[in-house]
Amino acid sequence: MSKRGNGEGGRPIGRAKSRANGDGDVYPRKNKKGKITSYRGAYVGTDGKRRYVSGKTKEEARNASGSPLER
Repeated sequence: MSKRGNGEGGRPIGRAKSRANGDGDVYPRKNKKGKITSYRGAYVGTDGKRRYVSGKTKEEARNASGSPLER
């Protein structure tokens, strides 16, 4: 018997993923004082290369230039 699990049928302990594979990420860009100035999104393009887009807000970065980050 495995020592891992929470005692309810041996389900693994962990956290569910917050987004699917390939969804990309959006994270804040900060200046030297630590203030958030804009947001940058990253995703993997159809050619397999990592691509970056920027925006003033999270939504702008997510929706920038027809990237797969759109929701």
